[in-house]
Amino acid sequence: MIKYLTNDKHVCVHNKNKIKIFIFFCIFFFIRLYSITTHDFWFDEISTIEYAENPWNTWCPPVYYVLLHFWIKVFGISELSLRFPSVLFNLFSILLTLHLGTILFNKRVGMIACLIMGLSPFHLWYAQEARNYSITLFLGVGATYIFLMLLKRKSFLVWISFILISLIGLYTNYFFILLLMGYGIIILVKKRFRLNFRELTAFLLVLLGFCFYLPKFLNKLYFISNGFWIPTPRWNSLFVTLENFILGYNGSLLLYRIIDLIIVFVLGTSLVRFYQDREVRENFSVCAVIAFIPLFFTYFFSRIVSSIHLDRCFLIFSPYFYLLIAVGIDYFKRTQKIISIIILISLLIIGIYRYFNDIICQPLEHRYGTYIKRPIRPLVSYLNERMQPTDILAFTNDSAMPSVLYYMKGKEIPYYYFFNPQYVYTHSQRPFQENDLVVPIAKINSLSFERLWVISSNYERNGLMDNNCWSVKIFLAKQYNLTFYREFDGVWLFRYERQETT
Repeated sequence: MIKYLTNDKHVCVHNKNKIKIFIFFCIFFFIRLYSITTHDFWFDEISTIEYAENPWNTWCPPVYYVLLHFWIKVFGISELSLRFPSVLFNLFSILLTLHLGTILFNKRVGMIACLIMGLSPFHLWYAQEARNYSITLFLGVGATYIFLMLLKRKSFLVWISFILISLIGLYTNYFFILLLMGYGIIILVKKRFRLNFRELTAFLLVLLGFCFYLPKFLNKLYFISNGFWIPTPRWNSLFVTLENFILGYNGSLLLYRIIDLIIVFVLGTSLVRFYQDREVRENFSVCAVIAFIPLFFTYFFSRIVSSIHLDRCFLIFSPYFYLLIAVGIDYFKRTQKIISIIILISLLIIGIYRYFNDIICQPLEHRYGTYIKRPIRPLVSYLNERMQPTDILAFTNDSAMPSVLYYMKGKEIPYYYFFNPQYVYTHSQRPFQENDLVVPIAKINSLSFERLWVISSNYERNGLMDNNCWSVKIFLAKQYNLTFYREFDGVWLFRYERQETT
């Protein structure tokens, strides 16, 4: 009789957990779909469209773009269709993290990590963006799950699965290399530098399989090392990364300071549990290695060699940080645990509110390469209605250029990029390379047009212009008549006409 009652109670608890998980994922799915089409495609998403149309002719890893290539043949290109795969991969990643936390620690740890990840504005940002970060995250968590199985089981299916998912990950995002590096460190420490044949051949086959794309990887790394826009990380950049893992780019200085206190206190509690609980120690070490070793490596590589330190590329390592946070919270007593979770959820909800209202942290160190996605179609509509066949269009900064040209597709308009040779190209930090479309200011007079429309901005799109924009504007003001100017959501539109000769 007691046995049956116990089983019934177990089934009841199990069903309650399923209901909780279902409710959580309904919420996660809703906030990822909410306003997903509000923002126009921005610079990087236009690159995604171009790569998806010809995924084999790029130095970027091709898997995501090959998938999109066939996806858009079925569903077409729109803000919803192109971003929806990121929503799905992000949700699947949360589900895998829940399962990973459960098998590594317990159900409570898995649920807490799942809750943080599901409500984090950092994950929300990339779940609503047509980029490869969400699929890389999904493959990373899946690879970790299979890697842990590889350590415990002598199964050919697990062995071949690890090789395949690792190769797919490498051909999706180059930062997968750092995840595999973390796996290698775990094996070396766990096995005391004695690799068995099965593990050694798995890593060697992954390396061999990546050799086909290695020249493109090295070519891209060489290009970046000779000049790129990513700044060298500062002394506090690693802590900024952890703050972004929780609140994303939508916090405030006060919110980040509160998060700092929570991170220090909870991770400190996790370390106490690490020393006191032998059952937790090994799996805690696994999560710590995967969460922090790639960050440390990237930080020092960026300081010494060339900067590749960009928080969005670290999305793949964030689940293990959430698991460490969850381990610390789970160690609290019941009342402390509830209070901690309520405080954390409250901060995450504030971050979500700020995300949907386009409120972003102002210090640039919190969001290098990330900007508010302002509308571009009002500007395009204005141009489409007023440009004449004898007009030409020119840009003096490329932040809005891909989006404008994409939304103007179907309209045959000559366009150019004007530059002053005194300044460097912002994106690559190199001198401008002149060609038929990239024209120095000294040769603008040689172009044939009746009216010249010029689009100027900066990457912030805050109404200001960079040095190249200003210098071109000053040059044009001396050579032509300015007949119109207007600001469109941080982008300036100018119209010039040739001066009448007497």
